[in-house]
Amino acid sequence: MNLALHFNTQSLIYFLIWCGVLVYASHIARVFRQKQIDLISKWPWFFLFSGFLLTLGIISLALPSKGLKLGLDFKGGTLLEFGFPKKVTTQEVRAAISPIDPVLKHAMIQLLSKPPEIGEKHPPVSIILIRSQRLGKTENQTQKEIKKVLTALQTQYGKVTLRQSKTIGPTIGHELLHDAEIAILAALIFQLIYITLRFGWNLRYGISADLALVHDVLMMVGIYALFGKEANSPFLAALLTVIGYSVMDSIVIFDRIRENLTLITRASFESVVNQSVLQTMTRSINTLMTVLITLFALYFFGGETLKDFAFALLIGVTSGGYSSIFIASPILVLWERWASRREKQKILSAASVQTNGKKPPAAVEPVASGDLENESGQVPVPKRVPKRKPGRRRP
Repeated sequence: MNLALHFNTQSLIYFLIWCGVLVYASHIARVFRQKQIDLISKWPWFFLFSGFLLTLGIISLALPSKGLKLGLDFKGGTLLEFGFPKKVTTQEVRAAISPIDPVLKHAMIQLLSKPPEIGEKHPPVSIILIRSQRLGKTENQTQKEIKKVLTALQTQYGKVTLRQSKTIGPTIGHELLHDAEIAILAALIFQLIYITLRFGWNLRYGISADLALVHDVLMMVGIYALFGKEANSPFLAALLTVIGYSVMDSIVIFDRIRENLTLITRASFESVVNQSVLQTMTRSINTLMTVLITLFALYFFGGETLKDFAFALLIGVTSGGYSSIFIASPILVLWERWASRREKQKILSAASVQTNGKKPPAAVEPVASGDLENESGQVPVPKRVPKRKPGRRRP
């Protein structure tokens, strides 16, 4: 596959700035490990930060003016592919076709790089793909609108060829959306089963990881809607990729927790989890940084075709790395606290049943010398009685 990277000075500057931010974040992770900072005890701040971002995303999804904009793959539309005899830009094509139909003003126009088809004597210099809402209400009207678009392009650019035209109905879009929901739900269920079995039928590990995954999905969809991006099949692919990435990072941390529980026996569960997070943080952050650098390169230099896909992955991968450390691990600690309190309540209830609800009598302790003190705080000294001589009586 030929991938043309589009370089410009502004994109290069932004890319270098983000690379510097990522390198500094990796340095901060090493500092946290060296200073042994207690991260788990600060879980309310992490939950508050996530709650703030999730609230923004949910509000964006609920607003009529915002919401998640479904693309042609989900709600149907018209797809056109044209071959041009010379080099053209997407801006030029948009200016040529916008007067034909109002929906073409907001169409997605992409410049493709394809090898020539078999038997094609004169391959086009430029290939343009146009995705828009359906042109015309009926099939005849759609064909007339397509002819108008082809005529307008041929008038301006000469021998333009229509390589393919496709109309996606709303029924196919609803089926694809339904299949996407089933795929996400199936991924969550089977990952829950796998993680539970991996950690010895311990359900808390599976539920903690799945809650972090739900956090990532909501974060990704909410922020995507907040920025007004259009969701198509690449967005769904990015969503499933993020689910796999996030659970992988969580399993690495959980594995270290399980190892440390057998090595560190005198520390509390919270201390063991915090130590495990610090031990794996450098590895997790460095892995995340390498992925993000690649995604930033795709976002800034990959062109319009890959920009939305890279943007979705940037949100999801960042959220996945964050949730594995600051969401899944604290949930595991909170679950352990809840289980410990519940176990203590069971023990107290069992002891209360054995004594018929009465408190056992307190053991009598020997009286200490301090208990004999008088009000002045001094211990009274007993008076000495003089001995009497035998045989003599006091008159």
